[in-house]
Amino acid sequence: MHHLLGRQLKKNFGDKPPASPEFAVFSQVVSNTYDDYDKDHNLLEHSFDISSKEFQELNNKVLKVVEEVKFEKQSVEQKVVERTAELKAANERLVELDKVKTEFISVAAHELRTPLTAIKWITQLLHKDVTSFTSEHAEQINKLNEIINKMVSLVGDILNVSRIEEGRFGSTLKQQDILPLLQSILGIIEVNAQAKNIKLIKNLPPTLPTLPVDEERFKLALENIIGNAVKYTSANGQVAVTAVATADKLTISVADTGIGIAPADQKRLFDKFFRANNALKHDTEGTGLGLYIARNIIEAHHGTITFNSAVNQGTTFIITLPLTERAK
Repeated sequence: MHHLLGRQLKKNFGDKPPASPEFAVFSQVVSNTYDDYDKDHNLLEHSFDISSKEFQELNNKVLKVVEEVKFEKQSVEQKVVERTAELKAANERLVELDKVKTEFISVAAHELRTPLTAIKWITQLLHKDVTSFTSEHAEQINKLNEIINKMVSLVGDILNVSRIEEGRFGSTLKQQDILPLLQSILGIIEVNAQAKNIKLIKNLPPTLPTLPVDEERFKLALENIIGNAVKYTSANGQVAVTAVATADKLTISVADTGIGIAPADQKRLFDKFFRANNALKHDTEGTGLGLYIARNIIEAHHGTITFNSAVNQGTTFIITLPLTERAK
């Protein structure tokens, strides 16, 4: 008999509990119930002890992982800070080197321009009197004149790029009659087009509005763009120059039937010194500076320049300029 049941019976009945069979069965049932309760209680306490121990172990493991992650995070953050400082120092060094390079190129180009100008003047004098030379000498003078002109043009491009990078490539905008300006540019380029048997189509209206432009810079930009169209179009092809004015803008498009520009090259077309692979194969001569300079000139006029192109089908450049000078 369970000790708690025995204590309760003694308290109620003394030393003489009821002796009936029914009471004996009842007492046994109650005693067994008490025994089962004790067993469950002991089992529960043991289970709780085990669970508490496992929980503590798990908690310790979690805390350890948290500390490890925290340490790793601090280590990574320190490395990021150190790497950022290294990259910043390297970038500053590159900027300084680029500045030195630009200054050197600018000085070198200035130093080259003076003797080249003198040589060009002499070759032009010789070219004017070419009839007094033998045919062989005359041909050499013509080649020399072409070479000098290319060198002078190259030096000019390098100087313009240096001015752009140094922020000295300013433009003085004045109201200009655009139609005669376009006609003058096309007249010069038409000579090269005819020499290559390329048809130059001029879609110009009878009149065009005046436009605030820097005449020298604007002519340089258009000569680069239209000149490239002729340069990269094969014989029997054509280049069409179209000008259209609306109430607030002037749009000039230059469409050719030339070699086109591959999609992979199009995103770099206005980069310095960049020339597409098919352009290099078509014409090995060139600096890759013309479109870079042209875009900067157009943007200095508050305009935009875009293009669309397909390989072996041609390219169309579209220049859009406002008809009134915007506030700077």
